[in-house]
Amino acid sequence: MSQVDWVWTGRAFEKSHESTTGLCRLIEAGGAWQLPTYVTDVKVVK
Repeated sequence: MSQVDWVWTGRAFEKSHESTTGLCRLIEAGGAWQLPTYVTDVKVVK
């Protein structure tokens, strides 16, 4: 199972996070842990 999050920058959508649970190996359906493969630090400008 994987997850991708996007954030609006005011001009375009940019990827802000991507992760996968890896292989389940009979521990838990979809995998037991969230393993980040792409992470950013999104800062809100006021």
